[in-house]
Amino acid sequence: MKEDFDNPKQPNEMTKKEYLNRPTEIDAIAFSYYLANKLLNVKQVIPKEIKDKVLKKVAQFNEVIKLN
Repeated sequence: MKEDFDNPKQPNEMTKKEYLNRPTEIDAIAFSYYLANKLLNVKQVIPKEIKDKVLKKVAQFNEVIKLN
């Protein structure tokens, strides 16, 4: 993740796959998915290219964060 900050690229400088697979994007998408589910009972659509990574991160949030 530190690499994302040390060597920033703009989204127009990379492919969709590269952009979505950045650790910062995985974290952001997973966190928004987690909160939407917990607070609003809404399931978001996750891009298939990163679905496994996002759901793994969501599982980590479920272990650490207790909103109920």
